[in-house]
Amino acid sequence: MIRSVLLAALLLLLPGIARADTSDVELVWDGDAGCPSHEAVRASIAALLGPGQQVHVAVRAARKPDGTWTGTVGTSGRTIVGRSCAEVADALAVVVAIAAMPAASAPADAPALPSEARPGPSSEPALPPAADVVAPLPVDADRRIAPSRPDTTRGDLVVAGEAVVIAGALGKAAPAAGVLLAWRRGALRLEVGATYVPPVTVERTDLLASGTFELALAAAGACWMPSLGRWSAGVCTHVDGGRISARGSGVGVAPLREARPWVAARAGAVAAWRIAAPLALRAEVAAVVPVTRDDFVIANVGTVEATPAVALRTGLGVEMHFR
Repeated sequence: MIRSVLLAALLLLLPGIARADTSDVELVWDGDAGCPSHEAVRASIAALLGPGQQVHVAVRAARKPDGTWTGTVGTSGRTIVGRSCAEVADALAVVVAIAAMPAASAPADAPALPSEARPGPSSEPALPPAADVVAPLPVDADRRIAPSRPDTTRGDLVVAGEAVVIAGALGKAAPAAGVLLAWRRGALRLEVGATYVPPVTVERTDLLASGTFELALAAAGACWMPSLGRWSAGVCTHVDGGRISARGSGVGVAPLREARPWVAARAGAVAAWRIAAPLALRAEVAAVVPVTRDDFVIANVGTVEATPAVALRTGLGVEMHFR
């Protein structure tokens, strides 16, 4: 956007080019939601033209799935890429103004257009194709005004924290806390994270015994989350690995301590809603399938807890995106 503004200022300083309220701009403007209005774009073009200049042009701005914006002039195929619609609209105004410069710098006594070439009396004259009206830009000018394309080769860095509930894995629903670090490029996300389940006590009144379980996990996985406007949603798969610690006690039994490895596969759905750059809300629902399935048994008492075949994990958190 800074480049576009500087070029617009240079245009205003060129001989014969000045701000004028008498410029005649016939504009067809097609911009997605969040773009400047038709009148704002028309005023930007008119402000860059000389007195009495006539321009007939159609321009369009659209948002791409990766969040960047593209702008096109007529049917010429010329494309401008920017970080926002306002940036693209400013650059398009400069494109149109520079393309009209040969006409703007013509002598003041240049002959008028033949009457048959002037717009008819209709209140809504049909606009000719923009490619026939706006002259092709010189190669050098095109390089000067086109905003640089955002560097997406490295992707975005995502940092997240979430509140988690794991149901079924430890005898009852267990609250937990999780952190996440991800690299995102387009719809692909590669993630690593950690989850901690604080001690959860399971009472077995039938055995006059109890068990207290604590779980610490690390995870690695991948997600496919296409974007649609502020939303991105898709599926994720992870591998969880860590350690589960157990303490058991019972009537007439000395307290016992045991720790075992925990490995599980996780797959589910995830969605994120961008509140405002760089913040987004994240929600996850996933099935957890333990690969290591140990029963926790107190000798001469019985089984206090058995690892289930499938557990459920839900999470809700906040993400921050850094480019």
